[in-house]
This record gives sequence, C-alpha cells and structure tokens, in this order.
Amino acid sequence: MSSFSVNSGSGTNYTTEDFSHVYNVADTFTPNATVTNSFGCITTGNLTDIIVRQTPSLTSPTNPNSVCSGSVFNYTPTATPTGCTFGWTRAAVSGISQVASSGTGNISETLTNTTGSNINVVYVFTITAPNGCVRTQNVTVSVRALPTVTISPATVSICSGQTTTLTATGSGTGGTYTWSPGGATTSTRTVTTAGTYSVVYSDGTCASSSVSRIVGSATQPTVTLSVAETSITANDGIICSGSSVVITANPSIAGGTYLWGGGTAQNSTTSSVTVSPTTTTAYTLTYTNVCASSPASATITVRAVPVPAYTSSNSNVCSAPATTTYTSVATAGQGTITFTSWSFPGGSPNSSLISTPPPVTYNVGGTSYSISQTVTNSVGCSATTTFPNAMVIGNGTPPTSSFTNLKPLIQCVDIDSAKFVYTGTGADTIRVDWGDGLIELKDNLGSFSRKYALCGTYTVTLTPYKTIGTSLGCAGAPTTYTMQIKGPQAKITASAINCSNQGDRTFTAGSCGTPTMTLQWDITNAFTSPPYSFSSTSSTFSLSSLAINANPYKVKLTATDATTGCATSIDNLDYYVFPNNLANFKASTGTLTSSPEVTEVCIDGCLNLINTTPAPQYNNGNSSTSIFSRWEFNTNDGLTWSTNVAFRGTPKTCFPLPTIPGSYGIAMINRDANGCNDTIIKNDYIKVYGITGTFTVADTNICANTSITFNSSGITTPSFSSIVSRVWSWGDGTPNTTNVVSPTHTFTTTGPRTVTLTVTDAFGCVRVITRNILVRKPFASFSVDRNYVCNNQTVTVTDASTGNSALTYAWLTTGATPVTSTLQNPGAFTFNTIGNGSIKLTVTETGGCSDDTTIAITVNNPFPNSTATPNFVSCFNPPTVVNFTNTSVNNVDITSAQWNFGNGQTSNNWNPSTTYNLPGTYIVSLTVSSLTGCSFTRNVDTVTIGGPFGTIGVTSALTGCSCYTATITVTTSAVTEARLLYGDGQFLVLTPNTTQTVNYSYCNNGSTTITRTPSLYISNGTCNGFITAAQTINIKPTPTVNVIPNQVKCAGTSSDAVVFGGNITGATYTWSNNNTTIGLAASGSGDIPSFVTSNTTLSGIVSTITVTPSYDGCIGTPRTFTITVGPRPVVTI
Repeated sequence: MSSFSVNSGSGTNYTTEDFSHVYNVADTFTPNATVTNSFGCITTGNLTDIIVRQTPSLTSPTNPNSVCSGSVFNYTPTATPTGCTFGWTRAAVSGISQVASSGTGNISETLTNTTGSNINVVYVFTITAPNGCVRTQNVTVSVRALPTVTISPATVSICSGQTTTLTATGSGTGGTYTWSPGGATTSTRTVTTAGTYSVVYSDGTCASSSVSRIVGSATQPTVTLSVAETSITANDGIICSGSSVVITANPSIAGGTYLWGGGTAQNSTTSSVTVSPTTTTAYTLTYTNVCASSPASATITVRAVPVPAYTSSNSNVCSAPATTTYTSVATAGQGTITFTSWSFPGGSPNSSLISTPPPVTYNVGGTSYSISQTVTNSVGCSATTTFPNAMVIGNGTPPTSSFTNLKPLIQCVDIDSAKFVYTGTGADTIRVDWGDGLIELKDNLGSFSRKYALCGTYTVTLTPYKTIGTSLGCAGAPTTYTMQIKGPQAKITASAINCSNQGDRTFTAGSCGTPTMTLQWDITNAFTSPPYSFSSTSSTFSLSSLAINANPYKVKLTATDATTGCATSIDNLDYYVFPNNLANFKASTGTLTSSPEVTEVCIDGCLNLINTTPAPQYNNGNSSTSIFSRWEFNTNDGLTWSTNVAFRGTPKTCFPLPTIPGSYGIAMINRDANGCNDTIIKNDYIKVYGITGTFTVADTNICANTSITFNSSGITTPSFSSIVSRVWSWGDGTPNTTNVVSPTHTFTTTGPRTVTLTVTDAFGCVRVITRNILVRKPFASFSVDRNYVCNNQTVTVTDASTGNSALTYAWLTTGATPVTSTLQNPGAFTFNTIGNGSIKLTVTETGGCSDDTTIAITVNNPFPNSTATPNFVSCFNPPTVVNFTNTSVNNVDITSAQWNFGNGQTSNNWNPSTTYNLPGTYIVSLTVSSLTGCSFTRNVDTVTIGGPFGTIGVTSALTGCSCYTATITVTTSAVTEARLLYGDGQFLVLTPNTTQTVNYSYCNNGSTTITRTPSLYISNGTCNGFITAAQTINIKPTPTVNVIPNQVKCAGTSSDAVVFGGNITGATYTWSNNNTTIGLAASGSGDIPSFVTSNTTLSGIVSTITVTPSYDGCIGTPRTFTITVGPRPVVTI
C-alpha cells in the first residue's frame, strides 16, 4: 500500500491504519475505506456498520427538593431511553444518623440530620438501558436541619387563682408557633392551670421537635409556730414581764419567706423572732413558698412581776455602830406576794427570809451599805432589786446647821418667792424640802431659791449633810422657815366633760387671796352672730346647751386683791363643744369618703373601711393607725375593742375578712378631740361570698387507662349564693369537663397530673381546688446493639425501662433463640431465620401497670452484585478498561469490597476499574461484608475479550551472563500470522496455531546489565496486537581485565605493584602464580602489592601469573603476564 484513508461514517477522515474515534450520537455509522497500492491502483469499500447505542440519562431532577430532617425522602428515577433499570447506593454521611444504604428502583428512606446545618446527601445511581449501555449519575438532596425552639422560664409553678406566661423562642426569624393543648399560635402562652404545655415552631419549611414545659401546681404550705422560753413553766408561752421569748416558724415546705405581725415582731422576715412583750400579745406569721400559707398565730401571755420596795427606821447616821429596821412595802404586781427574801451585805444578820426581818446592825462607819430584796408573787413571777445606799454611816461629827434667808418670808405669787444660803460648817450637801412636795439636794457653794406656783403658806426644811461617796451621810440638825405666798391668783378648774351633751360645763375659780379679792369671768366666741358673751363675779358657775362648733369658746378669769399689794392675776381656757351622735362609716373598694359604698366581697377579696363621721365630731388627727377610729371586724363574735394598731385608724385598708363565707356585722368607735367616744354597730353589714369544701377521689395513685371518679358534692356556698359553674381540668391535655358534680375520667398518659376544679359562684367568686394524681405506667424501653444482622448472628439487648416500683420482665422474640426470657437483661438472642424478626419486651410494675415495646430485626446475608461495563469486546487490542458498579445489598459495609478480576488484578474500591489486554474469558468475583461483620463471596460478572489467541512465556531462568540462551514457549490459535519478537530488535516468524519452544541467545557487550522482554504479535486479519510476556530476561555483562605489562626484576629488588582494571567498575579479580620461588604467593585476590623478588639460582627464573575477572556471578576470560627475576651477579676472586 502506498496510501490509506478511512472515513468514520460521522464525517471524520483518518489516514493511519490504526486509529480510534468517539461517536457522540446514538445512530448506525458505516465507515468507508480507500486504499491505493504501489502501482496506483485504488480500491474503495464500506466497512462493517458501527451501531452506537443511546447512553441512558436521568430525566428526573438530580437536585430534588430538600427534605426536613427525620422525614422520608421519596425519589422516583426516570431516564431516557424508556425501560431503564436503576440501582443506587448512598454512602454514610457525617451528620446523617442513618448508615450507608443501597437498593434498586425508587428511594424511600428516612434521613435524619443530627447537626444544626443543612447537609447534602448524594445518591449514586447506576442506570442500565435496555440496549445494555450503563451510566452513573449523582442525585443530591439537601437534608435541612430542623429549627429548634425553647420555652422560658425553665421552671414555673402557679398557685390557685394565679396566671403565668410561657414564652417560646424559635431558632429562626419569623415563623409560626403551635401550642398544645389549645392550639394557640403566638410565641407566648398565658397559663391559668397547672399541666404540661408543648409548642412546635415552624420556620416555613420544617417544623421543630415538640418541646414541653411542665407548669407545676404549687402546694399551699402550712406553718406552725413553736415557743421557746424559760419563764415560769418552760415553753408554755406564759412569761413574766421583762422575759424574752423565741418564736420559731416550722413550715411544711422549706425555702420560702416569712412575714411576722404583732408587737415588736411586726414586719420581721426571719424564720424566728425574739420578743419581750410587756402585755399579752398575739403574734402572727404568714409563710410564702410560691403560695402563701394561712396565718399561724401564737399568743404570749404576760404576767406582771412584783415590785420590791422597803422602808427603814434609819438610813444614815453619823457614826458606827448603827442599827436599823427594814420593812417590806413591795407590791405583788399580779396576785399576792408569796415569798420575800433579803440580803444585808456588811450587816448583822446578813440575810433574812421573812417580809419584816430582825433589826440589822452595822459596825463600820465612813461607808454606805446596799441591800437586796427578792419578791415572788402567786402567779410565779419574781423580781430582785438591789437598793444602793440603804444605810450610810459617817465618821462621827455632824455638820453645823446655819442658814440665812436672802428674801423676805412673805412674797407675792409668781415671783422668785424664797431664797437661802448655807452659812454653817462641815456640810457639802443641803437637803431642801420646799413644803410644796418638792425635795431637792443642793451643794453648799451658793444660794438656792424656789418660785411657788400657788399662793399659800409653806414650811421650808433645810438639813445639812456630809456625803459618803455620792450618798448622804451624817446629817446636821434641820432648820425650818415659814413662807407666806400672797395672792391674788386666778386659776380655772373645769368640770369633767359630759360627752352626751358637751355644751354643759361647770367652771370653778381655784384662786387664792384675801376676803377682799374680786373675780371677773368672761366667756366669748368668734363664730356666732352676734358673738356670744357672758360675765360673772361668782367663784363657780355653769353653762348649758352651748352651740356645737369646731371653734373654741374663750373662758377668761381675772383676780384682783388691793389689800395684798400684789398684781392682778389672769387665767385663760379654750372650751370645745362637739356632737357625739353622728358616728358613721362605710365599706368600699376605694379609700376616700367619697368612694362608693361596697358591702359584698369574695372571701379572698379586699374591702376598705372608712370613718365617715362628719366634722367637728370627726377628729382631724385621724390616720391609718390612730386611736380616733377603732374597729370590730366581726360583731358576730361579740365586741372586744382591741387597742392593737391592727384595729385602729382610717382608712383601714384590706381589713381582715372572715375566713368563712356569710353575713357579718362591723362596728366602729369614733373619738373626738375632747376624748368622747361614739359607737356605731352595723349588723349583717357585709356579705362575704365564697366557696367552701373540696372534692374527693378514691385513689391518687392509679394505672394509666384506668377510669376514676371525682366527687365535688361537698363543695358549698352560703345560703344567699349558689354555684353556677364547675370546670374540671385534667392536666393531661384532654378537653375540660364542665358542670358535672362527679365526673369520671380516664388518664391515658403517665406522670404526675394535677386535676384542677375551678368553681364559680353566683357573685362571680372563683375558687380553684387541685389534687395531684400520679398516673403510673412503666415505660418499656430497651436498646439493641444492632437491628440488621446476618443469619445466625446475635442481637444483644440492654434494658432501659423505668417504673414507679419494681418491674418484672417478659421478653418474646420471633425468628430467634431463645424465644422468651424473664431476665432484666437476658443478653443475646440468636436470629436463625432469614427475613423479618422482632424482639418484644413487656414490663409490669408491682401494682399491675404494664407497658410493652417492640424492635424489628432484619435478618439477611450480604448479597454481592455488580455490573461490568463493558463485559464484551471483540478485540483485545487496544487494551479494554472495564468499569464495575457495585450494586451489593443487605446492610453492606461499603468499605469492605474485595474484587478479583480474573486477570491477576484485585481491588478494594467500591466501584473499581481494571484493564484487560489479553483475549479470553474472565470470571470476576466480589466479596463484601455486612456492617455486622459477616462476609459473602460470589462470582458477579463474566468479561469476554475477543480476537486471536496467544500466550508467551519464558520457561528458563530469567537471569544469565552475556550470550545467555533463554527458552521461550509460544502458543497461538485462531491466528493467521504470528511473530515472536525477542525484545532486542530481532524476531522470528512462527507457525500459526501451534505451540513452539524457541531457544535464543542474548548477548551483552556493555558494562551494565540489560533487560529484554519478548512479546508475541498475532493477527487474525481483523484483529491484531502484541502480547507481552509476563517475564523480563536480565543479561549481565561479561567482565574483562586490562593488559598487564610483564616485569623483569633482579632478585632482591621490589616488584612493581600490579593494579587490575577492566570494563566493569566493581568487578573482582583472582590470580594464580605458577612459580612461588620469585617471592609471590601461589594465589590471591585483588591487586598485587609490590614485593621483594627472590631467586636463589644462578640463572633467571620466570613466573606466569593468570588473572580471572568476575562480576555478579559472571566470569570473564583470564589474562596472563610474567615476572622474570634474574639472579644477582656473583663476584668471585
């Protein structure tokens, strides 16, 4: 041939004998060839048609809509051409909880995203068309992370009648909320009853998991008070005045707050208070732990203590010895005095146990003596008082008594009437008795005076003393003076006020003066028209029926006495006249006198009491705690009129309502500015509405799905009201039950349930009553170490069940042994039946409540399977790459693939490829393991590579020295031409379709090892190619040794060193010497160093040395050289 041209049939021309072409369109193509020979002759003809089949391709979306975590991804693959089949695999993906999976046809599996971000999951589809063409495509689906939602607050409880708010917060912006029960769709939920509330948040695409919050029903705490004191009888709450008491609160639930009332404990917030009341006092405590308790009270009864006191016959003397008599004048305080004891330190006797002890003598002067007196009364209280300076004894000499009056002894009233100075010796203190009841102690350093308030005659007694320490000691003789205080003096005395008619009053002139003294009375006011005016000279006069007014009448008394020479005296008095029959009050929800009157209230409501007495009877000094308004909050119990601040003042806000519904009277005392009281009683004034009683239930500890009846027939109202509504809330999310006295309810879910009954009366009062019900049902739960196993593999169970009491266990399996067990953790069950098995656990509590759960177990061995593409080619040349798609199923571990392609190659890839370059039929086997560890091997494909057949192999040793003869065996069949190529450029034409053994010599003239790989060329006319032997022949070089010059030496001289060299670096050399008499050894290896030659003869001797090179097992041609040693000349004489 001189030229060659082929048209591919798709428009592309090629001018080489061997070429490749890619057809991109499915169709039938007819190649055309044109050949021109060396003579110029041309031949044109069509080649065999090439049929290009359509490659399959997915028409269903490869990026389908995303799915929400935990939902099922459904995907139906479609492709062109029609009739395709589909296999798919999904590798395990980090963040997706499902293990790797595979299957055929449609996808329908749950995908769970365990992270907070979206995750793409890739399904690898293998599409096989009816025409046998196969294609791999990826389908990617986004698994959306679910939004999250939280509920705040984290913990919450409510008391009866309260509300609280739950707030849901979603992880996204916007979105919607759905609450249950009730279906509210806002982010907040107002809660009025205890129970479990759940919310789901949706961001518009996916919905969160349901989150719940339990709203607890707070139990009203109770509290008691204990008293600790050691007065009289310990801890009985009865004390003597002045003793301390510790009152301690003992709540039923710890951790709350305290609020005390009464006496000095008012508004204290500690768990205990220490008080020292002087009168009998009631103390109250309200304890709050979410809910407030009913008030607890403790009354401390106070008994009066006696008051020690005495008189003595002598309390101070000038010198010892001194004797005095003590007499008890103590008062009992309460009851009678039952015991008196004395202590007389320094006296004789020094003690006594009777009320009037014997005389006591003191023998040492210049000091003072104290005594102690202890008195006990009949109510058990005692008091001890130490009286200092009961006896003071001086040093012997009394002071002199000498005084001078510095003012006349006759004086007018209202001036500095009396004035004296001590002029004696020996005294440092003067005892002054002014004669009007005033006694003073004055030092002797100056004068002392007294202004008398009333006229009259007074005897002034002055006694000088010498003090002992700070006590009066030795006394001098008393000195007396008579003082006359002259008038006139005006003094008004008014009669006691008549509260029933304050306009009546009698006035008396308490004045002093001589008989010639004159009196002038004047009574006026400024608020009547004309002004009221009255005058009188009588010493006593009365007024009656003066007009009521808030402004005072002015009373003036003028006294005049010309005979005394003293000035006129004036006294003034303001006189008020108030009404005393206008007291009034009202109840209201306001606090002003103008607030509307309200007399009906719920038992837990609030009313204020307002004093509405009109002026001037109303005292403007009224306040919220004043004594001018005093209250009785419940006249049904009688009138006690406590003066405690809790019962005083106006307005009296949120006064204590009775705790039992009914009609109650209220009373008030109004006190005016004159101290007159006006009492008003309003019987049955307020109506307290409310609901009493509670509901009952036979058992509060029940199994789920048990019906139970509640009875509220014991709940009542007062006669003037009635119950209009009953609403039962079951606390389990089920609808409320309304207006049933004794409903029956079935609890289907477990846990604590608060049953709430809300009762409303005709007035609108609401009472919320709760009872806690424990709905028991054990929760059957267990885990398995795996739920997909191979036949005869085990599944180990671990119990996680919970209950309210001890549990019994019943296990039941299908397709496994053992079939049953009653152990809590029976260990492993062996599944020995291919198909679907199960494990069921039933747990039962002591009370009979039970629950069960079942886990399905899939039993299947892994099934290796694959598709080879292509699995048939007509010619082995060029080499064919075959791709394998692994379609193994049944819980396969995608990392476990072990392939044997039949061509000597293996792989551990899931979807591998291999190259076939020889004709033949190849059996492909695949081993896969399940995720539970069992393996299975199966021949999954047969790959056929067509064309002429031939084999080639080196049957002799593969390594030899130069010109090594190798034996090559060649077999051919179905060939028209065969050639053996030796790999060194030479070849041998073989006889087709035979087995031939050829010996061929490989030579190496170089200095390094060379390799030669023989190959076989075969052709059948349409398919041809080379088959390379699997063996490579290594031909080592033959070493040589360089020419070595001969040496001629005289005996006794040194030879030349011989250094061997050759064609190969690293070669080794051995030598032999045929004449050792020259001084060289018979043989050796390596270079020959210089040596001293030897010749003992008289003629020359010759040694021949043969050198043999070797390298890597190959021995070269020996080379020789000679060393001639001549004899040393001999001189003879």
